[in-house]
Amino acid sequence: WGDIANWGKLTAIALIALSMTACKGTDNTVTVTIDGYGEVSDGETVCTDQCTKDLPLTWLQSQLMHTKSVTYTPTPDFGYEFFGWTKNYFYTDACQDTELCTITVEARCGDLLDFRSSGIPCGDLESTHKSVTAVFLEQGSIAQEVWNNGRACVITTSDEIRCWGISPSLENNVPTVTNPDELQMYSDVACVKDDAGLHCWGNEYYLGETQPALTAPEAFTINSGFICAIDVGQVACWGGSQDWVLPTPTLNNPTRITSVYQNVCVIDDDGVHCWGNQSDAVSDPS
Repeated sequence: WGDIANWGKLTAIALIALSMTACKGTDNTVTVTIDGYGEVSDGETVCTDQCTKDLPLTWLQSQLMHTKSVTYTPTPDFGYEFFGWTKNYFYTDACQDTELCTITVEARCGDLLDFRSSGIPCGDLESTHKSVTAVFLEQGSIAQEVWNNGRACVITTSDEIRCWGISPSLENNVPTVTNPDELQMYSDVACVKDDAGLHCWGNEYYLGETQPALTAPEAFTINSGFICAIDVGQVACWGGSQDWVLPTPTLNNPTRITSVYQNVCVIDDDGVHCWGNQSDAVSDPS
């Protein structure tokens, strides 16, 4: 019986070894695009336009949870400054509020057979493809800037609006403005207030079908799925998830507005009023 047991163990080991030979590594890639005048270096090569770097992982490295990383350093041309890393198709703090950008890839099991958890080799590894844009702007050209999860918008000193986002609608549909006053953004939606009123653009779902006619918007706020603005003494809300914050209460000379998650809060002559969709939202006291 001992020989049979040993033979069974050897057979099982052989089958696992045979399965492992069928498991391939992954051809992971990182793409860096340059917007403006400057270059980035990964210590080996210098990129001035668009560069793709291969970071392959063997099957064994993937199973042992090994990763590979590449760190980029930006260098602006004369007369330019590094603005930041935008269009991040991944969520990481490694490219936030810093000039250095470290991008890490890790291949994961594409099927549910995972050697690390079940003892069965993974038969299908998924590759990782990540990208980031290094933005260089003219020195002293930024009048106002806003950031949100790898997206960014700026008002330049010449009253031009520029945006960088994962959604092309944020970057390609920026309005022409006159004397822009305030700029806000959330995810792939941005709004700016200027002499002509309030202009919003970006992801169509979050914008909603139509923006209500506003007479003289004084302040506004953007959150996940809705936009609200103070207009002629009351608050108007719209967007793909407008039901979260509708109906709006009757207010007495509102002056300030903000939003958190699915809630809106306003300060008027009677105090603070909050309403929204979340269970922990403060009920409107009016």
